[in-house]
Formats: sequence, C-alpha cells, structure tokens
Amino acid sequence: MPNLRFDAVSCQFALHYSFQTEAQAKQLLLNATERLKPGGFFFCTVPDAYVLVKKLRAIHASQAEKSFGNKFFKITFEKDKFPDKNGAFGLKYHFQLKDTEDDSLVDCPEYLVHPRKFVRLAKQFKLNVTEELNFHEFYEKYSQNEYYGGMLAKQVKRNGIMNNEEWDTSCTFFFL
Repeated sequence: MPNLRFDAVSCQFALHYSFQTEAQAKQLLLNATERLKPGGFFFCTVPDAYVLVKKLRAIHASQAEKSFGNKFFKITFEKDKFPDKNGAFGLKYHFQLKDTEDDSLVDCPEYLVHPRKFVRLAKQFKLNVTEELNFHEFYEKYSQNEYYGGMLAKQVKRNGIMNNEEWDTSCTFFFL
C-alpha cells in the first residue's frame, strides 16, 4: 500500500542497531519518515550515549576491559575504539541485560548513537527533535503528569521503590 501513512512511527530500543554505518542510519530514517503524515511524530528510545560515555570515562585507564554495569546490566566497549565528541558511526559495544527472575541473559552488540549526530541526521529527513530526555529526566518531568504519571508510578514502584541498581540501569535509556 504505497499511500499508507501514519500519524506516528515508533522505534523503541532498535534505532541504535542502524548506527553501525551512516548509510544504515539514513535508511532507517528514510523508512520511518516516508510513511509519516505531514506533521506526524517519530518516537524513539535508545541507550543514552552521554551516560554510557560518562561511565566509560570513569573507568580507570589501566583497566583491561572497558566495561561497567551492575547486577542487572553490563556494557563492554571494544578496546581499540573510544567515543569522541564527533559521534562517529560504528562505535560498537556489547550490552548484557540480566533477567533476575529466570536468571537468563541477553547479550548483543549495539552501536552508540551520539545525540547531536542524530539531530543533524534527523534534520536531513525533515524531522525536528522536540525533546531529548533520559529516563531519569523523563521521570522528573512527567511523573506528576496526568497521562504519564500512572504509567511511571507502576514502572518505578513495581515491587516497592526502585532500588539503586535498578535506578542506575534505567538512566542508560534516552528518549528522542
């Protein structure tokens, strides 16, 4: 259906896989925007590059493995590449997420999405970034909101208040 258009396109925890190359990122944005109605919205959630790089830089330089995390997640950057302020494509890291209920582990390669690079790329596809927030910022801004507040309360207070490790894990997510 070539004329099928949508008011919104959502890309949750997937956009960063296309940042292996600039061509792949552009193709993802083309696919998303060619189906948007004029004035439509493109929502995406990616790992927060600012938080990941800050945590990476906090690691002692002599540490053999460039990794950090807690009992819920672990992120390991490749040894020979270090993110810079230009936001290059193809900055690969491995993300491990542990499910504490069944002790399973997800381990997959991912690519860093530099927010300024994403904004510049989005403009090429006539997308205007209207808000950039990581989960902590989103929670602070919207936890009292009539619409979002109830959903956020359920997430944060799942089994009582979120503990420090769960809260630390949540700060790695970024909404664009």
